[in-house]
Formats: sequence, C-alpha cells, structure tokens
Amino acid sequence: MTDLKEEKENLSKKKSRARRAFEIIFSIKGDQADPEDIKQRIADGGRVTGTNAVILVCAIMIASIGLLNNSTAVIIGAMLISPLMGSILGVAIATALMPPLCTCGYSLANGNWRMLGGAAYLFLINSYFIFGSSEIILYLMDLPEKKVVDPKVLHKNRIRRRIITLIILIPCFLFGASLAYLP
Repeated sequence: MTDLKEEKENLSKKKSRARRAFEIIFSIKGDQADPEDIKQRIADGGRVTGTNAVILVCAIMIASIGLLNNSTAVIIGAMLISPLMGSILGVAIATALMPPLCTCGYSLANGNWRMLGGAAYLFLINSYFIFGSSEIILYLMDLPEKKVVDPKVLHKNRIRRRIITLIILIPCFLFGASLAYLP
C-alpha cells in the first residue's frame, strides 16, 4: 500500500516539475520588456516616412506588377522588401493586407467589381483578425491599461466585438460550406 502511495507522490512531483518547466519555457512574460519600452517600440515601428515610405511605394508597385502578370513569386518578393517587415505585426500587415489592397486597385482599374468585393472582404477579414490577435497578445502580456474603463463600457465593447466577429465570419462559413458541396 505504501509503495502505491509513494508512486503517486513521485508521479505528482514529476507532473509538477514538468508543468513548471513548460511554464518557464513557453512563458511570454519571462523576458518581457518594460511596458513603457513596449509602448515606445510600437509607436516607433508604426511610422512610415522617408526611405521606408519610398520602399513601401516600390513594394506596392512590384506587387501590382505581380498581380498583372499573375506571378506569385513577384508578389511574395514585394512582400519581402516591404518596410513593414520590421516586426511580427509588420510581417502580418505586409503579407495579409498588401496583396488584397493591390488587388482592390487592380480590380478598380479593370472594372471587375466582383474581384473588388472579394479583395475588399479579404482585407476586412485580415485587418480585423490582425487587430484581434494583437489585442489577445497584449492581454496575455498583462500590460497595464493606459486608462481605466468603466466596467459597463468594457462589457458593451466586448459584446460589440463578438457581434462584429460573427458578422465578419458568417460569410466565411457560408462560402466554406458552398465549397464543401462542389462536385
């Protein structure tokens, strides 16, 4: 009986050590910078002026040429030279937002309204979920809030975000369901 009890205690200790090791290895707070430093990095990384603005315009033109020639490699190349590639969020913006915007411009120039609608919807989806994922990461980092929000307002905002998420996702589900039933 005591052997069984000792085995359970050893197993419990091993699980506890494994859990602590997992939390240490995968902690996003372990080497977190000071909140003011994070705020400054975000503010500095959000400016597109000077050389970055010129490179961004060139990247947009290259992506548009890639669209005109139906060349995936050229579009990817445009994303790689985009100055927005400086951070994780920049990568998300460059890879998720620039191609739909270029497609919107191409669609407008050619009067292809259906393509314009699809590209604009893709831009909307990508923008919304980049915002949402950024919000989740900031929440997980447990950064201090800049200003205290009234709990009632916070509750209304959460409900509003859930409703907007559903409105954005319903067409995605309908489109996905229609693809599942194609012959």
